Amino acid sequence: MRPDIGDFLRGVKKSLAEIVFPTLTDPFALEQSAFIMLALDHVLARWDKASHFCREENRELRAVLAEAAVRLSGGAGLPKNAGGLGERIQDRLRKEEAEDGGDRPYESLRDGNACLRELLAELVGAASGEEQKRGARAFMKKQLEREREWVRVGELVW
Repeated sequence: MRPDIGDFLRGVKKSLAEIVFPTLTDPFALEQSAFIMLALDHVLARWDKASHFCREENRELRAVLAEAAVRLSGGAGLPKNAGGLGERIQDRLRKEEAEDGGDRPYESLRDGNACLRELLAELVGAASGEEQKRGARAFMKKQLEREREWVRVGELVW
């Protein structure tokens, strides 16, 4: 499809650089325009990878929570005040499975990931055993690597 999002963003950047930026005289406006163009460069380098990163996160969150749900099915590893967490995890995993598909919109994936992360945080907060937390730690390590890749700008790493 043409123009795609990248074409559109390049057009916006070109208009800013060639039409708007040269007419600015205020130092603050010049500075802010430069930051906007840097932000556009950042988005241009990543817009087509957003769904990939989001799908990868979704798959890994689901795997970690599915493993935890199996361990929790016997009720072991959680204090009594965390009752129902295993069922809530199973319910969310079923919902994710039902919504899953190659054409699942990015926003749906993003929102699903937010729900899955909330369950993971609850699991880590309630889990008493090392085994319950091991999968969560592995996910968090991989997620941090993913997020570093996402915000990397050239040789600089935020």
